[in-house]
Amino acid sequence: MSARRVVLGHAVGVLAGLLSYPHRRRRHRHHDVDGPGTIGGLRLAASGVAAVALTTGGMALTDSRHARACASIVGLGIFSTPRQGVLIVLAVGILVAEQELLARRDR
Repeated sequence: MSARRVVLGHAVGVLAGLLSYPHRRRRHRHHDVDGPGTIGGLRLAASGVAAVALTTGGMALTDSRHARACASIVGLGIFSTPRQGVLIVLAVGILVAEQELLARRDR
């Protein structure tokens, strides 16, 4: 798997999650949801489904398919701010760069 696909796939997943998260514009967080079967719980579940669907479409359009692209953790509000999303993508980029360096060293 190429480094570009991994980093871009995560960026697409973060963006999809941020667009899907229902409480993004409010001060509520995922732990404020009353529980399953409530309107808040249903919104949160729909957010997770929408995040994965948007990620799947976005990765197909950008040819960046990567299975572990964190749409669900952002779409469910575990990480729910743009700043947190940027930190996720930066961390993934650092890990990918490290892997590339180690792979080159071993060749």
